[in-house]
Amino acid sequence: MKDKQLLIIEQAMKLFATKGVTSTSVQEIASESGISKGAFYLYFESKEALLLAIFKHYYTQIQSHIHALWSEDLPPREVFIRQLQSQYEEIVKHKEFIIMHIRENALPYNQDMAEMMELIRHESFEFFDRHLTQLYGERIKPYRMDLLIILQGIIQSFLQIMILGQLTLCSRTVAEYTLRRLDDLVEGLEQAGEEPLITINELSPLLCFDMLAHDSKQAKDSTDALALTLKEQLSFLQQDDKREHERITLEIILDEIKQGSPRLPLLQGMLHNLENKPEYKELLLRISKLYGLS
Repeated sequence: MKDKQLLIIEQAMKLFATKGVTSTSVQEIASESGISKGAFYLYFESKEALLLAIFKHYYTQIQSHIHALWSEDLPPREVFIRQLQSQYEEIVKHKEFIIMHIRENALPYNQDMAEMMELIRHESFEFFDRHLTQLYGERIKPYRMDLLIILQGIIQSFLQIMILGQLTLCSRTVAEYTLRRLDDLVEGLEQAGEEPLITINELSPLLCFDMLAHDSKQAKDSTDALALTLKEQLSFLQQDDKREHERITLEIILDEIKQGSPRLPLLQGMLHNLENKPEYKELLLRISKLYGLS
């Protein structure tokens, strides 16, 4: 993403949060960004396109903070607590902008937005599924889907209070509390010995990715979700001339994945091009895991 695009996004976020989307004109956004109204359309074709770019930028920022913690040499419980804490903090940091979206229902509904929401749903389930496996292993296998749904419900409820409510809660405290309640859920389900409410087979048609492809030890990405992640990354690189090499590499990876049976030596070579860039570490791990690459 070019510096000017990022500046427009940042200025628009401030205006939207204070004035609302409807009351903010393209001219105002351009003026605050130090450009002409005509120049605005060189970067974004409409205010709706800008809104979608802001949403993507905001989501990517949160994900980058969370994913960075995977690489730290910490026990699984501490990694999960810190990632939850980071998620709470980043969302609350921009709560005025979120409230504006809730109030005005401002985000456009189109194919790009539908794909973005599908990506978010997939990554959310995969993120929590990975933690459940690391924390509890095989013991939670029968209740995996129940736990995923309940855990996300708890987190969303706390976020709603922190964003819309009058309570000021410590993000670290809420994260630790969330994990303790997850411990209680696991123990309670084991002791009850009852049948799970929802199984993988029952839930998979409701999700936007194939959880049936996950084995009991390690979750695997679906190629569709991986392709969406690559498209999202490319959208941020397409107008940045300084990162053309990265863009071309990701385009080749995406083309190979779309074929269904990618040429693994070529895929391995493309991953090698990105292995020294920390921002791609999580993506490289996902691709390597999916195709059994070293």
